[in-house]
Amino acid sequence: MNLHSFRLLIALALAATLSACNESVLDFPVPTPAKVRIVNTSRDADTLGVVIDSTIKLAVARGAVSAAADVSAGRPITFIVTYQGVQIGRDTARYTLGANGSMVLFARGSKQKLLSFNSPVQDTTLAADEPNAFVKFTNACEYDFVEAGGLVELFTGTGDRVFKEQYPPDITSPHWSRVAPGTYTFVLREAGTTRELARIDNVTLAAGKSYMIFCYDRNPPALDDIGLSIF
Repeated sequence: MNLHSFRLLIALALAATLSACNESVLDFPVPTPAKVRIVNTSRDADTLGVVIDSTIKLAVARGAVSAAADVSAGRPITFIVTYQGVQIGRDTARYTLGANGSMVLFARGSKQKLLSFNSPVQDTTLAADEPNAFVKFTNACEYDFVEAGGLVELFTGTGDRVFKEQYPPDITSPHWSRVAPGTYTFVLREAGTTRELARIDNVTLAAGKSYMIFCYDRNPPALDDIGLSIF
């Protein structure tokens, strides 16, 4: 075999080897980031700090909702809760979100104790041509600060029931409620009565949008001083 033929044989063998290697390598696309929002419904932390995935930092006022944070999808994400720069929530809170998913976390407890999250609430994305709005409800009050509000029901200002269930503290409606677009008043009542515990007026709901309504203790330890909010 001459030198030219030998070099050609080596080149062909190398090409075949590289081709075989390439066929065994799989390139997985990076999942589209997910979104997370934090709601501060703690007893007494005027502002909570939340560090997500060691790099994303949020500050959330009590009774308020954070902006949506983009986080990596497809792998566990850590959440650390702080108050005035001191960690008050364990770093063992981890959630894995799907690509383009959306999740809401309600922060609970006290700045004096380790603070935790309620079970995550899966947000939803609606089709652009959806003709209705959708709402979900979370009772973020605590048993320690409710009396008449131990069980609550949600109505519109015209007396229409928004959800068929009654909700104790720390419970989220299992289903979304379909609502026609428009401007509404929402009223929180003591279950089984007409006693009004809280309300929000002039709420505009748009077609193709989803909304979360939640109630929380405005001024613990005052009983049944309940705030109602929507985002």
